[in-house]
Amino acid sequence: MSYTDEQLQFINYKDDDSIILSATAGSGKTHSCVGRLNQLIADGVDPKRIIFFSFTNDAVNELKTRIEHDVQITTIHSYTAKLLGKMGKFKNIITFYDFVGWYKEKFKPNPKDPKTVKDLYYQTMELFYEEGNQISSSFAAHKLQMADGIKLPKPTFYPEYEKFLKDTKSRDFSDMLIDTEKITRDEKFKEYLEGTFDHVFIDEYQDTSSLQLKILLRIKAKQYYLIGDENQSIYSFSGANCELIEELLTKERKTLRLTLSKNFRSDKNIVEHANKFSKIKAIPHSENDGSVHHKLISTVDFLLMVNDDKPLTVLARSNKTIKELEKFCLMKKLPIRYFNFITPTDIEHIKNNEINGSIKMRLDKVRSYFGSNEKLIEFIESNENSNKVITSIHKSKGREFPRVIVVNSVDPDLAEKHKIGKEHTYLTKDGDVDQEEKNIHYVAVTRPKHEIYFMVFD
Repeated sequence: MSYTDEQLQFINYKDDDSIILSATAGSGKTHSCVGRLNQLIADGVDPKRIIFFSFTNDAVNELKTRIEHDVQITTIHSYTAKLLGKMGKFKNIITFYDFVGWYKEKFKPNPKDPKTVKDLYYQTMELFYEEGNQISSSFAAHKLQMADGIKLPKPTFYPEYEKFLKDTKSRDFSDMLIDTEKITRDEKFKEYLEGTFDHVFIDEYQDTSSLQLKILLRIKAKQYYLIGDENQSIYSFSGANCELIEELLTKERKTLRLTLSKNFRSDKNIVEHANKFSKIKAIPHSENDGSVHHKLISTVDFLLMVNDDKPLTVLARSNKTIKELEKFCLMKKLPIRYFNFITPTDIEHIKNNEINGSIKMRLDKVRSYFGSNEKLIEFIESNENSNKVITSIHKSKGREFPRVIVVNSVDPDLAEKHKIGKEHTYLTKDGDVDQEEKNIHYVAVTRPKHEIYFMVFD
């Protein structure tokens, strides 16, 4: 793959200014970053003086396959965990599901407890299963925004979560950032950061916490690179603040802004449609038209598409919708990959006859369509290699698919045409634009390469 003039401007930049690289969806920013990194090394920079931060472990692993040099490639959480260990500040690192296990035992009702207490307990456990990502995100948002000086009320279950961390002497991923930022203000710890790297790359900067940049600025590197797209900022609920991150860098360093606007992913009509929701107007590289279906598809259309022989990715805004869609597909015995309504972990528990109240409740809703738990599991496992899948818009970020149905995220014009409520658009009840919801919609409509459809599923 050759480089565009915009990419070459970034790759071959010779001055010492730090760079904010705004890259539209599908613009080959990873390809450009690898090119920039290789150019630095060709110009004599020691690979060990370069560090590249990516947002997820999957992205880190992909970068490692693309970069041949001895460059450190990591997530901020992995980096801060190692840093805290070196500074003698180690604690066990936990996830939300460790908390769920603790809560399950800590608040397990007595056989003699009244039915209301038992019902509330099982409802809470079901809520943790159904809304675990949202609850976990509310904890992270609270911590990180409080660390930024934003006073917020404590989320539901947060006092119990605080007790869990105290009882287990643990920290979560947000604590790693907060603790590292706090500790590295101390002069006696600056040796662990200052001067350790000359060039710092921060990918998907629009989705990272401002605490991350505060920590990394203490490296006092020669050059920083913020790479991302503010139109794809969809993690403010986890403390991300695109504008604050840019402000932190521009206050500390002379900064150049560059743009990548060529979309190498999607066909022309899909790029032009997505431009309605982005500040950066992308230019399609493809000469094919592609297809944007400007009418909401029906359930019948959905059934036909799931049963045809073409790959299909269904993107939904919420985990609740994903689970309801999978339940619907199970009831229709549709050949898709299943891993949300009944998860792989659930299947192991079912096979071992370890069926708790939450699993039983879900099995009861679909078992009758198969005759037995065994037949249900057999059906799910027979479709584990299906080219049809339902996933969240958030999890689809950075990926691409030939054909996409976007569920419950509708262009306001299309919603008005079909008399659909604002709750399925990125508008508030008052008709104002919710920018993060608009960004989520933009991420969804920039995933397909060739075909995109829209559906409402309640």
